[in-house]
Amino acid sequence: MRIVIAALLLAGCAGRGSVEDDRLALARKCAAWIESQPPSEKASLYSGSAGVALFQIAMHRATGETRYLELARAAAERMASQNHPDGGLYTGEAGAGLVFLELRDPRAAEIAGRVTWGKGLDVISGAAGIGLFLIRAGRLDRAREAGDFVLGHGPPWLVEVGDKTLYPNFAHGTSGVAFFLAALYSATKDDRYLRSAVAGAEWLQERSQDGAWFHHESGGKELFYAGWCHGPAGTARLFWLLHRITREQRWLDAVHRCATWTLACRRPTAGWWNVSLCCGTAGIGEFMIDLHRATGVAEYRDFAEKLAAELIASATAEGPGLKWIQAEHRVKPKDVAAQTGLMQGAAGIGIFFLKLGGRIELLPDNPF
Repeated sequence: MRIVIAALLLAGCAGRGSVEDDRLALARKCAAWIESQPPSEKASLYSGSAGVALFQIAMHRATGETRYLELARAAAERMASQNHPDGGLYTGEAGAGLVFLELRDPRAAEIAGRVTWGKGLDVISGAAGIGLFLIRAGRLDRAREAGDFVLGHGPPWLVEVGDKTLYPNFAHGTSGVAFFLAALYSATKDDRYLRSAVAGAEWLQERSQDGAWFHHESGGKELFYAGWCHGPAGTARLFWLLHRITREQRWLDAVHRCATWTLACRRPTAGWWNVSLCCGTAGIGEFMIDLHRATGVAEYRDFAEKLAAELIASATAEGPGLKWIQAEHRVKPKDVAAQTGLMQGAAGIGIFFLKLGGRIELLPDNPF
């Protein structure tokens, strides 16, 4: 059935216009399925209202159609009335702040003024992710507070102060925290932040296994992921940003090693088991198309296009839209569902299709 769907989609796109038009048509199908579903009860950027709103904002900018902006504003209002368990960028109030910022809503400034990170250090829910939002919001005073907090606890950095498990990669680990510090240096030109970011990158380089890093210490050193969360598709962002800042060849070489490892990593593997923006096909495809546009290497573009074809082939049609049924968690392969959200659902896949059709970037942790 999915092969038939893929053939129909490709046939329907062929001859209508440019490749950009084809990718936009696919993104529209993602948006149509999301619109047909009940609104998320979650508020987060990761899997709830904030992430859906961000995708709808992207759709508005890609199409100029006000209906997508209206949907985004409605999602933002739901998000504003929902509970935020923490201040995190992907899990809490900073994610809401990012959406309000993109909507030019004054509530973004209110959130930037009050959001806190507690003991958290990482990109997902801690000071690093919140700090990236604060930089985007223009609150460098508060971003410096987050940066100074982070400086006192690494490298390497844990998920939060007092934690016992070390993750080296982007979502929960050293590469994500170091990325924030490099971004903070770019905004402030305070050398303390750059020195610490470089120290974090050098710590990672010492532990690289041909362009990839283990999932976690104490039981996870034989486990390697490919995607944004715990793999080279995310960790390479630090090296690219350091290359932009310093122009040093060693950081560009590190980016290409990440890409080479990823090109050789094929599903099914322990670290590439779903299609999501977080830890699967869409996130890896986004990395490849970003890297192609940054470096001009055709192999990266070709791989991104191949992954787009895989996504089309794995889609399930429902009404006027498309959805993807997958297991979110590697350790729960039988727990499958079709989700609407950004990092584990149709919104994130739609973002990837939009990016294939033209440059679009809303997330503050993407340096490409």
